Amino acid sequence: MKTFDRLAGGVTLIQDSRFFKMGQDSVLLADFAKPRKSETICELGCGNGCVSILMYLRTPESKITAVEIQPEVADLARENVATNGLSERISVVNADLREFEGVYDLVVCNPPYQPVGTGKPRTSEYERIAVTEQCCTLADVAEAAARLLRWGGRFVCVCRTERLAEFMGVLSRNGVEPKVLRLVAKNSKSSPTLFLLECRRGGAPSLKILPTLFTRDGDGESDELAAIYSSWEK
Repeated sequence: MKTFDRLAGGVTLIQDSRFFKMGQDSVLLADFAKPRKSETICELGCGNGCVSILMYLRTPESKITAVEIQPEVADLARENVATNGLSERISVVNADLREFEGVYDLVVCNPPYQPVGTGKPRTSEYERIAVTEQCCTLADVAEAAARLLRWGGRFVCVCRTERLAEFMGVLSRNGVEPKVLRLVAKNSKSSPTLFLLECRRGGAPSLKILPTLFTRDGDGESDELAAIYSSWEK
């Protein structure tokens, strides 16, 4: 079943109940990536296309290539791009990121974070591919980022904190050096559950750690999270 959601900036997002749906981590990734004017951008594992669309709203001059391995999910991303009149700026490619080629200034990814056979069981094949490393490991993502980025280009990702040390290590070994880290937690009494990471291809070892992003304040969302969502309206 398809549903129609309204996002910031007047975006209409079509979601399909069969597929893995957009979550808060997608919004945080699109914001943290901070795409720059006229950058060539590639999103790996684009799902329904929401991250690419939100990044476009930040930099309408940019050209974005969104890569998705599942044909039906790629079709949904194309539908979302077309519905919002962005087909000339965002290209959706049905491809395996392990084989995809190109040269980009910025590569972003919300990778599968759950090793096969661990975590919450997934009954849908679509969700298993999106959430588990069934078709793509963190090492595959790191290798793809190294292959696709120009020298000095940026890789930006969001992932679960339990994979932080592993992901940083495999990125560094592939010449994509972690440069800026931000942890995400519910509040000051909660342990972080997500991390946002910016890396640079060919960068020197040096990591800047930003203040933790808290998503809740009492019973509502935090001021910073509210500002992130509202920033697309400007």
